[in-house]
Amino acid sequence: MPTPITTATVQPLPSLPSAEEVIGHWDWSPALGTLHEWIQSQGIHASQVVVLVPFAQMMSQATAAWGQAFPTSFVPRFETTRNWAGAAGGPAIQADDLTLDVAHDSVVAAAMLASVKIRGLDAHWRRTLAPQLVETAHELATLVASVHPDTRSDWLAERLAVLNLGSGDGFQRWESLIGTMALTWAANSQYPTDVLWHPVLHPSVAALAAIPGLADDPLTSALLAHWPNVKRLPPLAVRTAENGSPNPARLLAADDAQTEAQMAAARVIAHLQAGRVPVGIVAQDRLLTKRIHAHLQTAGVDWRDETGWRLSTTRIAAWAMQWLAAAAPDAPADALVDFVKLCPCWQDRETGLFEADIRALRARQARVALTHEKVTQLDGLAKLLAMAQRPKTFDDWRQTTLDALDLAGLWRSGDCPEDIAQLLHVLRADSAGADSARSLQLLPWPVAQAADWAQLSRNRFVAWLRGALEAHSYKPTYVGRVEVVALPMPQLYGRELGAVVLAGCDAVHLPAHVANASIWTPAQRTVLGLESAEEATQRAYDAWCLTLQFPRLDIFWRQTDGDQVMQPAPWLSLLTTGTADDKRPTRWSVMRPVVDSKDERHTRSLTHTPTQTPATPMGTVLPTRLSASAYQALRDCPYRFFTHYGLRLREVEELALPPGARDFGNWIHRTLAAFHVGGGQLSHSTTRAVLEETLSQCAHAALPSTLAEDPDFLPYLASWPALRDGYLDWLHAHEANGFSVDSHETPIERVISEDTGLTLFGTVDRIDTGTDAEGKRTFAFIDYKTEHPDKTRARVSSNSEDTQLPFYAAIHEPRRRGSDTSVEASYLNLGSRPDSKAKGRLTQTMTLAAVDEQAEQLVTQIAHDWQRLQAGTAVKALGEGDVCTHCAARGLCRKAYWDL
Repeated sequence: MPTPITTATVQPLPSLPSAEEVIGHWDWSPALGTLHEWIQSQGIHASQVVVLVPFAQMMSQATAAWGQAFPTSFVPRFETTRNWAGAAGGPAIQADDLTLDVAHDSVVAAAMLASVKIRGLDAHWRRTLAPQLVETAHELATLVASVHPDTRSDWLAERLAVLNLGSGDGFQRWESLIGTMALTWAANSQYPTDVLWHPVLHPSVAALAAIPGLADDPLTSALLAHWPNVKRLPPLAVRTAENGSPNPARLLAADDAQTEAQMAAARVIAHLQAGRVPVGIVAQDRLLTKRIHAHLQTAGVDWRDETGWRLSTTRIAAWAMQWLAAAAPDAPADALVDFVKLCPCWQDRETGLFEADIRALRARQARVALTHEKVTQLDGLAKLLAMAQRPKTFDDWRQTTLDALDLAGLWRSGDCPEDIAQLLHVLRADSAGADSARSLQLLPWPVAQAADWAQLSRNRFVAWLRGALEAHSYKPTYVGRVEVVALPMPQLYGRELGAVVLAGCDAVHLPAHVANASIWTPAQRTVLGLESAEEATQRAYDAWCLTLQFPRLDIFWRQTDGDQVMQPAPWLSLLTTGTADDKRPTRWSVMRPVVDSKDERHTRSLTHTPTQTPATPMGTVLPTRLSASAYQALRDCPYRFFTHYGLRLREVEELALPPGARDFGNWIHRTLAAFHVGGGQLSHSTTRAVLEETLSQCAHAALPSTLAEDPDFLPYLASWPALRDGYLDWLHAHEANGFSVDSHETPIERVISEDTGLTLFGTVDRIDTGTDAEGKRTFAFIDYKTEHPDKTRARVSSNSEDTQLPFYAAIHEPRRRGSDTSVEASYLNLGSRPDSKAKGRLTQTMTLAAVDEQAEQLVTQIAHDWQRLQAGTAVKALGEGDVCTHCAARGLCRKAYWDL
């Protein structure tokens, strides 16, 4: 019977209604009224007043609020410190200045560490400490920029004297070194905002005012203390609700992260449908934010992300890093395949053929794939990789990257794509006026470089580029009306939003304590004036309380994250229990009624019918040639036989898988074949030493260079001496019983029925012959196995349905018909460890009983099965146990869904 089920999805947004008028949430009148009165009292023209605001997004809103409050007055200049300094024109950056650009600063850090001569600071340790030096210096930059340039040297001397950074043992020694260098670097650098310390450079600015943010900005506070005519304005206030009580916040707990993302996206769409534009999404859990974005894009909604994405997540960054990875001397073949797929200079047909050849060869190393005669090479690939293999100067590496960009065909003509433009900015390349990668030119880049950067290896350039891409923020251009905006929680301050969706409010992503991860101890942070953990927590708490002020607020948290049970954020728990606050001072009201919300995802009922067991006639896809492994597949599961040998579907294997038992077995097969073919001239009197030497030479010749150089194959190589000795012991006893090698790797075939037209075929590892005292000839079929002895024993047990040995005997049977012969069929288990079940033997024969009878029964069964298949009998999925566990066709038979 069909079973009704209900699924929840995010409903698409067919059309976006006109935005309702967003009632101003923030009351600018205290700040702007105070500013207006002050300007009037000072007799200053409003256009000569600079008002500093915390965020750039507040500049336009402050201007609009001033125009509403004082429509007949000139508008002051609302600026951030960065925008103001940019308009004023800062000092020229020197080659060793701290710029807060990781691409630049990481080069300078390497040069600084290279100039230090300290025992124990070798080249590797310098490269390890360089990122920490950059991180520590960046943490100090905002603080140092708030110190007047003329007093920074005194400030540095005072801090170094108090901190006593020259002492310490063990790792503290290196922390002291990093701290000293970071302080010195930061204090001796120029910053773009240094121009703001000199009023004489701004004759048009008569006075300075500032609207405070959630926390004091060191530079703003320092400028207000420095400029002669200043005014500290009151912070923005929150408009009270008309009815005196705020709307309750809506709270919804989700089962998991995916459900939370769906619920949050559904709520965003509900706000948009109601005309509440823009909707703000607090981006505190980046992975969850990406999931919400994906659901909104599916529903036809895009957004502007003010937090930005890492440039390393873009397609052009993936191409650059994959190019350098594929050029490595030990690059795996799958890295090469991934790289060529990212290059549009080759057609899909070419890259598909290239990949197919590599997979057919089972080449694990890129260098093997690039030089093998069986691999169809791509035009220009070798040149593209060779460009990134030799050491060169830093500037040459930058130019080489541009040349590779052109050769790979990523930008042929037209406007420069945004992600490529961002990469060019990291490389300091001029894209202005360029219409292709070929017309790009490098800009002069005054950056201090270490002496050893004159010959920069590929690995070191990779490390530099990876760090630069990780640190660079990528913000795609957003065109059109802003419907949804993702932003950090503190930047809700002063923003007029139709609604706020706050997701990820669990104890992991919204903790009640913010820790500072740096080399500085709490005492050192106090001396330096850096933000303490308590101050960071207070700032986060203020941001949380600020978020509670928005009239329309939706809060989401998830109860589980994978196998981890999640708890609601501590501050959320306080809110839901009605507790006043977290005993922290704040200027915001922390009381907000909370109501449980409902799941607003779109639900739809589907009539689900259980998946039917597949039953497919093979018809015209029935093969006419059958191997032992194919018939074993038919026995194990007819449907798997249909997919593998009827439809000829094959699972695509990973190229980078380490060598395993399959590679080891193939090597032993080739070794023994070469030994018996080439060693046929050895007499029975040949000494054991000669046999061992000959067999070892055959093993060496049969071992591919890719395996010989692969460290993952070393355990198999280590087992070779014991396996060789065990095999020679067995061979001596085997020949003493009158057997000798007749043929090796022998291909045989047999047509079992003219009616069915079916041909059985196979390749026998080895056929030996022996003659007894009565002259009766015995054929011994031997198949090599390098598996565990217990697994081989199971193959020849009385209840086994193993096909291989009876199959070979059945094919060979016509050759023995009418002659006085007998047949034996055995597995030869080649081991390197003594088997306790076989008196400690290493190599042992495991013979299948009554092989002729089994072969006859097998031929009868095959003929019967083929007649039924040719008559249209449907094949079904009958596999059980391990047959299903390791089957690649489970996605076709859908066995896991039969019982729904």
